[in-house]
Amino acid sequence: MKEEEDNQDLIYPALSYQLVGGLYEIHNKIGPLPREQTHQEGFSRWLTKENISFVEKPRSKRPIVYKGRKVMTLEPDFDIEGKIILELKSRREGFVPADKTQTLNYCKLWDYRLGILVNMGQNDVMQERLPFSPAPHHVEQDYSYIKDIMTDSLRPITAECRQSLLTVHKQVGVGYTANVYRELLLIELADRGLAYQAEASITPTYEGVHLARSSVTSVLVENRVLVEVTALNDQVTAADVRVVQTYLKFTPAEVGLIGCFSRNSLQIQGVRPPKE
Repeated sequence: MKEEEDNQDLIYPALSYQLVGGLYEIHNKIGPLPREQTHQEGFSRWLTKENISFVEKPRSKRPIVYKGRKVMTLEPDFDIEGKIILELKSRREGFVPADKTQTLNYCKLWDYRLGILVNMGQNDVMQERLPFSPAPHHVEQDYSYIKDIMTDSLRPITAECRQSLLTVHKQVGVGYTANVYRELLLIELADRGLAYQAEASITPTYEGVHLARSSVTSVLVENRVLVEVTALNDQVTAADVRVVQTYLKFTPAEVGLIGCFSRNSLQIQGVRPPKE
């Protein structure tokens, strides 16, 4: 119905309320058990009884394909009537942030406008509706922090890294999590013939003593540029900048770029090494 489609707060209200009612029925009968599969099997039986069409894992698998290459496979708990993703958890401590991003990942790939996240592991059924709307392609770029330190040899490498982020955004838009965009970035860098380290590590020192090695979340490109990918945040944060500056301090890289695939846009910000 058009009214349902136009109002995010009312996407598929009748069906979603019916689904939540079924989850309450199962929860009331079997209680907050810690194993998700128990609730999934019960909900599957309830859906069948109610003649609601669905696909459940493992048959719900779908790959993310980029430029003909499979990046990873996503597997939601339930694809209901070809329009709602329902992800079921059973956690005594409640939802964690990754639960929401996981569900939105599914909505993005399936091109569905509604995800329902449910926790059956507490005294009551906890549920959260997660509307999803594809955002228009919008880009914000800020290179003012690195403009004065760019050299003739560093500029083309930085430009290729920038273009890789822009191409990924143009191809798939926003809505995925950072680990997905990072994998897409690696494909772009390889296609451009750039050498990179996806799993670099650093050994910080304190008063001349080497400390325990630490992994680096940024991609080290041509041993000169660090590219950090974040996603689903509203903007590049001060913490993001500080992390990249820390990596710059302990790697050969001369400059950093942060590509933030927010909910509404791609933001690219240059990062310079910290002052000594």
